[in-house]
Amino acid sequence: MSAPRLSSAEARIARAYDGRDGALYDRLIASPLGAELLFRVFWGASHRAVTGAIDQHLGDVRGQTVLDVPVGGGADLMSRAAWLRGARAVIGVDLSRDMLHRAARRLPRHGLGAVRLIRAPVTALPLATGSIDLILAINSLHCFADLPGALAELRRVAAPGARLVGSCVVSGASARADQRIRRMIDHGHFAAALDEFSVTAALAAAGFVPIHTERHGADLVFATAPVTR
Repeated sequence: MSAPRLSSAEARIARAYDGRDGALYDRLIASPLGAELLFRVFWGASHRAVTGAIDQHLGDVRGQTVLDVPVGGGADLMSRAAWLRGARAVIGVDLSRDMLHRAARRLPRHGLGAVRLIRAPVTALPLATGSIDLILAINSLHCFADLPGALAELRRVAAPGARLVGSCVVSGASARADQRIRRMIDHGHFAAALDEFSVTAALAAAGFVPIHTERHGADLVFATAPVTR
């Protein structure tokens, strides 16, 4: 995996998910019990409920190209392996070298050895314009150092009719969750504190019209209308 050019903010995020912190997070999020515990303790949400809300908006991907960003250690793809089998291609992008190595080890064990894994910033995807039919951005937007730039780049690679479905952590759920968000920013795991309004406004400004948002504690699930050219 070649080393991409990263901004200082992107490099900080990448470092935060390399090493022991990333390994612990990956181990938890790849386990149903661990993920449920993590979401309940940190965000006052049920991981099962968040996953179910996302899955309601994914649709049929047979013959389509799916982009997962950030792919992390591949846990979200792993849990949807059966749904992905009919896809034409699946691409996973992340800043963290260690997370991508974990995904490369994990995904073939679940029939996803053909997933193309790329280390790149979401603001500079090495993908053709209009090449992606479905963008998964699960547990995502709060990690994007340049949210408008990231969404503009996702809009560039989105094919006509493509949709963006995902989730992110937002403020306002509780004082405890907001404090955790600040700590995640301080330690480099999050890029910024977002709220529901700023998320929906940023999506719309980039050309991704939100048709559904759903709060689960501090976690916000979102789905957009098919994009048009």
